Amino acid sequence: MNDMMSNGMEGSAGTRPWSLAAQSADLTEPALRMLTMEELEDRVASGLHSGFKLKAGFICDMDNTRICDLILPLRWARRQDGSGYAVEVAFATRHRSVARMVLENVALNGSRAIARLADHGFTMVGQSSSLKRLLQGWRNVPDALRTDRSGWLRTSCEEVYMRADGTCLGACPTEPGPALLANPRPPQRAGTLAGWQEAVARPALGNDLMIFAICAALAAPLMRPAGMQTGTFHLHGKGPIGKSHLALIAASVDHAPTLRLSWTIDTERLDRLLEQTCDGLLDLDCLSENPSGRLLERLAGLGDEAVGPHDWSWHGIRLSTGERPLSNLLAQHRKIVAAAVTSRVIDIAAGTGSYGAFQTLHGHADADGFLAALRQGAEAHHGHLLPAFIGQILAGQKALGGVLPERIAAMASKICARADCPVTAVEGPLREALRRLALVAVAGEMAITFGLLPWPRGSATEALGAIAARWLPGQDGTVKPGNVVRRLAAFIAENRDVFSWLDAGSEADRADPERSWQDDTFIYLTATQANLIPGFRALLPELVKQGVVAPGDERNSWKWRMGRQFKTRPRYYRIRKDAVM
Repeated sequence: MNDMMSNGMEGSAGTRPWSLAAQSADLTEPALRMLTMEELEDRVASGLHSGFKLKAGFICDMDNTRICDLILPLRWARRQDGSGYAVEVAFATRHRSVARMVLENVALNGSRAIARLADHGFTMVGQSSSLKRLLQGWRNVPDALRTDRSGWLRTSCEEVYMRADGTCLGACPTEPGPALLANPRPPQRAGTLAGWQEAVARPALGNDLMIFAICAALAAPLMRPAGMQTGTFHLHGKGPIGKSHLALIAASVDHAPTLRLSWTIDTERLDRLLEQTCDGLLDLDCLSENPSGRLLERLAGLGDEAVGPHDWSWHGIRLSTGERPLSNLLAQHRKIVAAAVTSRVIDIAAGTGSYGAFQTLHGHADADGFLAALRQGAEAHHGHLLPAFIGQILAGQKALGGVLPERIAAMASKICARADCPVTAVEGPLREALRRLALVAVAGEMAITFGLLPWPRGSATEALGAIAARWLPGQDGTVKPGNVVRRLAAFIAENRDVFSWLDAGSEADRADPERSWQDDTFIYLTATQANLIPGFRALLPELVKQGVVAPGDERNSWKWRMGRQFKTRPRYYRIRKDAVM
């Protein structure tokens, strides 16, 4: 990514530095498209070398003895150090479809390659030595660079992004492709980008954590050009408040949401998963109350240690969920020092909305209906947004290096202002954590400008600002409960006339969701008003403990539900007058 960082673009007033040339339609096509059966047969027939011939759709020796079904070497690849020779093949399955696979050269010496092919429907009736001779003797097979992980890759001619399914973004859509992923996973794409935008992205408006989850997935490929190694966002909260659905939404940006994995994954499988998520999103759901210390160590050490036998470092974003803050568990297991926890691990309370992790249900009768609709939408439409976003990055990568650091710094200032905390007061490891939050917001605003997210400009900034306003005060102590109570009292005093008396309100007044109320004992604040008080939502648990806020008896909610004189029974933050007046 050196070109991304060394080539700048001066932005002037009125310009749109993110409006880069739109080339994503070409960049998201696989470097090697799937052949048809007719094409496969024609290419095998024209490419067979001496000692083999094609007869009745089967590859045979010169004595007409059948060896195997149709198979074609597409390209040979090796690592930059010259090791790891492998061949990508296209082959016919029993159902007469064409499949692709990467075979290690050393595996051709025995039965391992044949076993893998057979598992995917390939028919082999001859000796394994015949397959080895067939493939290794094929003439004019193109060469490629081999990589064992996904993510950014410098080839001899260009910077490309290797997706986990082997699609090489940024490559010319002609064969051979410049790079080959050794162990790709099956493609994970369904539906359309427009379908995902309507079913998943649009309902995120008004729900800060949904916007955050989507933007966090988009920020992952920007970590390396931003000069950052890793970042962990851990969504925590007691009970079923929608945490797993937030992880599902993030996953749908890049792949099938069913690919999300539990924290119970073993470390060997984790290494394989890291290969498939470098410069991307690693999403892990449901952190147990007593996770493996070794697993925590591996995750906490990402970026500090080499991964795999070929010594590469993992870059990207980890998004995880659990009932307890991750930093507490890491400290409990003494896996990393406090500074590293502060800079890389950002715990975000997920139960601060009116409906658990969500603030609005967009017309659904209850949270269950809303979550079911999101789940169905993500399962039907996924895997489109991230490749389209990376396509836009590649189209303007030389300009990106010049504007990205400035945008992150400016966004960090906005986030701090939203949290009523001057950016100059955030230092050391906490500043690094703030830069990661800012990058998430920047990624979201980029996608909005690219036309990939159906949100008004500023939506990602506002959502990340609200999240930071809940997160920052608990980190540096700049916003303490006493300060919030004083701000709350000042707000109520300044807006005394807007609080209608409950016993004097008309039916029309009670139908207005933005009207706030009071009685002899309480002030009833709307969510909009609460957002105007810096630090209020971040310190809600402490304000409840001190008796300033009096919630109702609904689980997973800090709000009070109004009585039956209100037809829709809206929810408000109920403030004790004697605590603030």
